[in-house]
Amino acid sequence: MNSLSLLFVLIGVLILVLVLSILLEKRSAVRSHLPRKVLHIGAISICAVALLLPIPTEHIFLAAIIALPLVSLAVYFGFLRDPLSKRRSWGMPYFILSYCALLLAIDEREIVFYAMAILAISDGLATAIGAPFGKISYTLGGDTRSYLGSAVFFISTLGIFALGSFWPILPEPLALQPWHVLLFLSLYLTLCEAISAAGRDNLWLPLMAAYWLLLPREFFPDAGLTFAWVAALTGGGFLALRSGALDAGGAASAVLMGLVLLLGAEPLHVLLPGLFFLLGSVLSRLPQKMGKRSDSGGRSKAQVLANGGIPVLALMLYNLSGEQAFFFAFAVGFAAALSDTSSSELGTRLSSKSFALLGGRVLRAGSSGGVSLPGTIIGLFAAGLIPLLAYLLGWLSVVETSFAATIAFAANLFDSLLGQLFQQKYVDDSGAWTDQMHGAKQGNKRRGLRWMTNDMVNAISIAFACLSALILHLCCIGFKHL
Repeated sequence: MNSLSLLFVLIGVLILVLVLSILLEKRSAVRSHLPRKVLHIGAISICAVALLLPIPTEHIFLAAIIALPLVSLAVYFGFLRDPLSKRRSWGMPYFILSYCALLLAIDEREIVFYAMAILAISDGLATAIGAPFGKISYTLGGDTRSYLGSAVFFISTLGIFALGSFWPILPEPLALQPWHVLLFLSLYLTLCEAISAAGRDNLWLPLMAAYWLLLPREFFPDAGLTFAWVAALTGGGFLALRSGALDAGGAASAVLMGLVLLLGAEPLHVLLPGLFFLLGSVLSRLPQKMGKRSDSGGRSKAQVLANGGIPVLALMLYNLSGEQAFFFAFAVGFAAALSDTSSSELGTRLSSKSFALLGGRVLRAGSSGGVSLPGTIIGLFAAGLIPLLAYLLGWLSVVETSFAATIAFAANLFDSLLGQLFQQKYVDDSGAWTDQMHGAKQGNKRRGLRWMTNDMVNAISIAFACLSALILHLCCIGFKHL
C-alpha cells in the first residue's frame, strides 16, 4: 500500500470516529464528556499513528492544513459544542493548529508523535475518568479539574514515556532520557494541563511537550538538583500565594515559567523576571494616597501570562536555537513589563490626574490610556533597569542595552495608546470611567472592544516590544558586538 493510500485509509478511519462520536452523543440519555472524548482520543491518536507510517510529512501537513479551516467553520457555526456547557468547542481547531505548527517546525517526527500521544491518551483519559469519578476538585485559573483526573494524566504520561523507553515498536529517542527527566516532564505537563481552560490545552500541551523533548539534555542537571529547583519554585509560589502577591492560577503559572528559566541555557536568566516580579510586587503593595493600600488582590494567571508569557516564549526559542536575537527579545519584554508596571503603580500614587496620550484630555489618575508626568519619568527610568542588569551580567552589549531600554519605554507608551483607543471601558456608580466590569452600571459600556481587557492590552504591548526587539536585532546583525 503506497503512502497516499495509507493517508486516505487514516482519513476514512477518522471520519468513522467522528460519526461514532456524534451517534454516541445523540443516543446518550445523560449528557457527558464521553462522546466528545471518544472523538478526542480517536482523532488525535490517528494523527499520532500517521507519523509512524511511511507517509511523507508534507502529505500529512497538507491534509491537516485543509482540515483546519473546515473544522474551525464547523465550530463557529455550532456543529461542535461542549455537551455540558453547550459552548463552542474550540479544542479540535486548537489541536490541528498545534499539529500543523509542530509538523512545520520540527524535523524529528518522533517528537511530534509523543506530543500528540500525550494529548490523545493522557488528556483524554484524565477527563473521561476524572469528570465522572473525581470527587474532589480544584481550579488554578482555568477549568475545574479533579485530583483523580490530574493523577490519571500524570500516570498516563509517565506510562507513555515508559513505553517509549522499552517498547521497540515506538520511536527510540526516549530510551536515551534519564528517568528523572521523564518524571519531571510528566509533572510539568500535568500542571500545564491543570491551568488550561476551554480546550486551550489542545494547543499548549503538544507545544510544551515538544519543547521539553527537544531541549538539549545538558540543560537538565542531575536528579537531585532538578527536583530541588522544582521544590524551591513550588515553595516560592506557595509563599506568593499566602502573601497575596499571586492567586492560585498566578502562582502555578509563575512556577511553570520559572522552570523554563532555570532549566535552560543559563539558570541565572531567572534574575531578569525575578527583578520584575520583586519590584512589581513591592510597588503594588505601597500605600495609596490618604494612607489607603491598593486592593487589587493577587495577580491572576491572566496577568502573569500577559506580562511574562511572550518573553518566556522568546527565551524558549533562545534555549533551542542559541540565537542572541531571541534572548534580546526576552530581556526587552520584561523591561517593557517593568516600565509599564512602574508607571501605573507610582503614577497613580504621585499624581491626582493623568492625561490622554492623544488629545491631552484630563483623566482621573489610574485611568486606562492615561499618562502622567511622574509616571512617565518613572517608566523611562524603569525601562532601563532590566537591560542594565543584563549588561552587568555580560548578557547584553552597551548598544543592545540602549536599544532595549528605548524599545521598552516605547512599548509603555504603546500600552497607553492601546488603552485609550481600544480598551473596553464602563461607567461606575460615580459616573467615572473604569476598565473593570464589576461595579459598573449595567448597559453603560461606552467604548472599546469587548475582548480588549487590561490584560490583553498588556499582552499586546509586550508582544509589540518583543517583536520589535527581534526584528531590530535580526535586521542589524552584529550590532551586539559594537
